[in-house]
Amino acid sequence: MNNEITSRDSLKNLLCDALNKKDSFRFIKGINPCLIALNGVDFWIYQKNITSTAFTKRSALSDVNRIQLPKRDIFQPIKDSDIAFIFLGYDKDHDVYVTWNPYTTKQRLNITKNVSFYSRRNAQKLASETGTFQQVYQTNGSAILAFPRTRLADYLLNIADYFPEMTEYVAVGSKRRKAANEAYKSFVDSKNIKDFLPYLRSYDQLTEEQSLKYFKVIKKLISEVITPEISCRKMFIKYDSIEDYTKAIVPLINTSEIDILSPEEKECIEPALIAYISFLRYSSNEPITDCTIPEDLYMNEEEVEDEEDGSDVNGNPVIVDPDKKYIKNGKLLKIANPDIIETLRPLLDTEYKNSLGAINILYDHYNEKCPNMELRDWKKLIDNIDWKNPLPVKDDGKDKRQKQYVIATILPDGSRIMYRNVAQTFIESIEAMGIEKFKSLELSSANVPIVSEYPDAKYDFAQHVTDSGYYIMTNMTTFQKVNILYYAANQLKVNFEVAAIPLSHFKDADLDIERYIVKEPLIPRTPSNRQKIRISFFDDTFIQENQVSSTLVKAVQLAGVRKVFDLNLKNGKKPFMLNHLSEEELKMTKFKSVGDGLWIDTNSDTESKFNILKEINEKLNLGWYIEKVEGNI
Repeated sequence: MNNEITSRDSLKNLLCDALNKKDSFRFIKGINPCLIALNGVDFWIYQKNITSTAFTKRSALSDVNRIQLPKRDIFQPIKDSDIAFIFLGYDKDHDVYVTWNPYTTKQRLNITKNVSFYSRRNAQKLASETGTFQQVYQTNGSAILAFPRTRLADYLLNIADYFPEMTEYVAVGSKRRKAANEAYKSFVDSKNIKDFLPYLRSYDQLTEEQSLKYFKVIKKLISEVITPEISCRKMFIKYDSIEDYTKAIVPLINTSEIDILSPEEKECIEPALIAYISFLRYSSNEPITDCTIPEDLYMNEEEVEDEEDGSDVNGNPVIVDPDKKYIKNGKLLKIANPDIIETLRPLLDTEYKNSLGAINILYDHYNEKCPNMELRDWKKLIDNIDWKNPLPVKDDGKDKRQKQYVIATILPDGSRIMYRNVAQTFIESIEAMGIEKFKSLELSSANVPIVSEYPDAKYDFAQHVTDSGYYIMTNMTTFQKVNILYYAANQLKVNFEVAAIPLSHFKDADLDIERYIVKEPLIPRTPSNRQKIRISFFDDTFIQENQVSSTLVKAVQLAGVRKVFDLNLKNGKKPFMLNHLSEEELKMTKFKSVGDGLWIDTNSDTESKFNILKEINEKLNLGWYIEKVEGNI
């Protein structure tokens, strides 16, 4: 397709030429838009050139064009009128028009600076070659219509035949389905999108890079994908509540429309949408359904599990809390944290042991994780440390993630598919649903079909070959597996139930599985429930930022950055404060500037930051009262 632009006068002339053969045609006024009448019916018509560069610079799809409808003052009286508005894309190479549902198009006039519409080149070419109307349906059921320019009158006289669902969409502001309108208005509200970024930044487990990535994906999805003309909007507007928008995530992921996103962006769609929906519910005070599934199920997108080797998507070992497997019933059975061992060594691996000091260190670090510990338990721990080989021997030399949950699929006859290996449960559940039926859903993960006839070059390590010869993709989080099985069971209308069960209950003979059954897609908790740090002062003022790392920065600055630097504090085995950073370190968001050429390392959990603040307070005799609080107390 060439990129020559047809002038607006030429576009008007081409339109009139196509209609002049009809005696009932009357040109009323305007150039672009122009007002015409046909068979006594008035139409506002606006035309834009379709060019090859309109979309392909931003998409991997060679078949897709993008056209933008601008915001203009002249459109407002058109939008407010009862006259139909027809948006035509003109393909000069094939002398073909492309158009979209006129009812939804009119609704989108002047809602933003530019509204994107999409077309398919193959349809344009076929319409030209055959002289017929070509209606292209997206995977979500919406339609794009391409037809020869000379058949414009046929289209205008028979619009309802091509777009019969003229009441499918609810106009924003209409009285019909008010709840649906309000939910959707909130979903696409530019202010909410803007406020979503600070919300993401309030999660300590999300880096600045991840927060920006999620924010940009949501912004792009709403502006370019979830639009009326390709009916991705339909997936959301059919629900009356933001809470129900989670049901639209999996169908959206499996539409071709998301191909305008990069592979990296696609990977973020699910967690980003879940976080955004959670944010909207939180900010609107919409009741959030209590979920018995704890937060351990929700992992950052780069922490994709592979149960076989405990590695991430890049094949690197996943770093986990070394103490988790040694905490049972509120008690610590063995010290497995290398940093704690090294902290204790000067006190215990010496001729004159300071057992009381060591117990105080252990208590400060573990008291919340291990509330049932008694003095004798702490003493037993330190007495049992072998200082020649203080750390537990790893089974295979790998630092594996300790899975906290297993999946169970309950079949109609009451039997269960439940293995310690989550991937195995996932595979057999798909097979039980019917692998051919499941394949028909066209679900994917990491841009790889979950059920495929062929191995993937990149993810073949995470594809399991079934007896029937199909490859099942398992490289996703436990949380994603739960949601996929839940969605598939509902779509296929099989009477399967899915549960996420704490691993500690895996072998319980009297397991009450009902309490763990998933009733809706899993949604992560809001940041209001996250633990934060508050520092109170004598004058009744206090510091408590949304991000614990921000609280730490302000506290160091208040204490005096040079004074803190002179304390030579440690963040694990590494210095807490640095007076220079390498180029690599400068690129990493875990280092925060505190001024005076000094930096602090914030790559630690809330507990570690809390302990650092206590140490600063004690050594500088500041008299601060430091506490951990929940949410925004």
